[in-house]
Amino acid sequence: MLKGYVPPYNATVVQKLLDQGALLIGKTNLDEFAMGSGSTDGVFGPVKNPWNYSKQYREKRKQKKPHGENEDSNWLITGGSSGGSAAAVSAFTCFAALGSDTGGSTRNPAANCGVVGLKPSYGLVSRHGLIPLVNSMDVPGILTRCVDDAAIVLGILAGHDPKDSTSVQDPVKPFMLPNLTDLSKLCIGIPKEYLVPELSSEVQSLWFKAANLFESGGAKVIEVSLPHTSYSIVCYQVLCTSEVASNMARFDGLEYGYRCDIDVSTEAMYAATRREGFNDVVKGRILAGNFFLLKEIASSECPYGPLRPRVANRTAVYWTCIL
Repeated sequence: MLKGYVPPYNATVVQKLLDQGALLIGKTNLDEFAMGSGSTDGVFGPVKNPWNYSKQYREKRKQKKPHGENEDSNWLITGGSSGGSAAAVSAFTCFAALGSDTGGSTRNPAANCGVVGLKPSYGLVSRHGLIPLVNSMDVPGILTRCVDDAAIVLGILAGHDPKDSTSVQDPVKPFMLPNLTDLSKLCIGIPKEYLVPELSSEVQSLWFKAANLFESGGAKVIEVSLPHTSYSIVCYQVLCTSEVASNMARFDGLEYGYRCDIDVSTEAMYAATRREGFNDVVKGRILAGNFFLLKEIASSECPYGPLRPRVANRTAVYWTCIL
């Protein structure tokens, strides 16, 4: 849809990095319009995880490789949707990379590629220049190889932007990471709802290993409950697809981006442009979002009454810790 499109201005996060002397070396691949969790649906093809070429993985594949299998036919995904940024950092191509995070699109690929992924609190970093997916949840994300680097980049990007009315109004102080040598004052919660049957035994063992390391270092590790976890995906899908349907309406072939050759009517041009310009994932979310936004569905079939537009919480929280 945006093939050949050159933005007429820099995003605020990009401009802030340039103002501090950063060297931007290029753009990275991702799921189309950041809709995906594997970076396999990009217009330039899938993003392959750099760990796919590591010695450890190659040796492991040799032991399990079926006879006659092509070595390039089995590869590791980066996660998504900001998989290209995570791969670039993981492969030591760059010091840091930017992504976007709505429901995990920075943290997911960071976990898959073995790097640090940070989603700043909503409003802490300007969204100006970020192509919107879900306005009430979108945040520019940061990917680095260590937490200290993430704090440095966040210190540059954080702060109010007059071009983004949702950005924090209060002055932002420099981020200083505490020198945590005494773990006895640290309390770590393990949500019991996250121990689902689908969780692989390998991930579960590493999770418990990390918890044991903290506990042996003096930290207090407790079980906590997040009782609404089971509803999170459903709520996210309704909110996400509904806002996607609204945001994708701007790509109609008139102002910018791809336009089809059909000139029978404006409506026909709209339909053909969007049919040819969007991939199946994007079109599927648009259809789902329009279904949820139908007045008849919201008023007559929703057991809790009409669905109301969600207003984002503008209160800025400077740090959020997730284990």
